[in-house]
Amino acid sequence: MDSFALKLILTPILVGTASLAGRRWGPAISGWLVGLPLTSGPIIFFLALSEGPTFARSAAIGTLSGTTSQALFCLAYGWLAVHLQWTLTVTTSVLAFAGATAMLQYLKLPVEILFPIVVLVILLVLRAMPRQFASSTVVRFMPAWDIPARMIIATAYVVGLTAVRYCQILWIGQRTLRSFPMLLSVVLRQ
Repeated sequence: MDSFALKLILTPILVGTASLAGRRWGPAISGWLVGLPLTSGPIIFFLALSEGPTFARSAAIGTLSGTTSQALFCLAYGWLAVHLQWTLTVTTSVLAFAGATAMLQYLKLPVEILFPIVVLVILLVLRAMPRQFASSTVVRFMPAWDIPARMIIATAYVVGLTAVRYCQILWIGQRTLRSFPMLLSVVLRQ
């Protein structure tokens, strides 16, 4: 099966599963599911199939460094979601992500140094997350079209990334673009 076809099949399944899990067991579970390499892992696998192991290694390192940007996105989202509307929260959190990504573009660290730094950042962000958010989960009823819309948006994002790669468009943060928290934003709005 073609890697593009696999993307079209796996992406909506992963996002739909994470969204349903969030509805059933709470947003922490869906956050963990999206945070696991269930999304970036298959994308890197597809890259290895279509572009070769050297390109896939570079993408994996970019995804690892992008985890720092994702962690800062989550920290900003966690603090701002308590006080602001969803759209302003996502916009500001994406700006935090973009700022971290822009700074990371100038650091070319070997994976032996990058990995412990990423683990440290994740631990610090987990420690800095707001505590009242974890204990006050509000159950909201979402419309029937919500999960299909999330699946379509996430799939469109993955297809867009594929188009960017094949069109050779260079964006700032190209190495960490694959770890952009779009999928997380799609699942967070529960």
